[in-house]
Amino acid sequence: HRAASSGASANGTSNDDSNRRMIPRPPAVHDLKGHSAVVTSVAVHPLYTIAVSGSEDGTLKVWDHESGEYFRTLKGHTNTIHGLSFTPTGSHLASAS
Repeated sequence: HRAASSGASANGTSNDDSNRRMIPRPPAVHDLKGHSAVVTSVAVHPLYTIAVSGSEDGTLKVWDHESGEYFRTLKGHTNTIHGLSFTPTGSHLASAS
């Protein structure tokens, strides 16, 4: 974990404007549709415009979150995806069910 910067408030949120720009605001630019069940987790690549969603249907879907383009479905889990995480460099993606 990284130490809190001097711009962090008592509740752990940052007062830095660059962090606030990362929060999506309505209206949504794209609807990323494709799972046959509820989406349970999402991971965003640290360098590229790639997002991965995991679902109760046991699949992972890879998207370009800026264009809304769907890339592929990753299969292999037999249960609900409960967690997704990219490594800090984005070289690997871990998923848990």
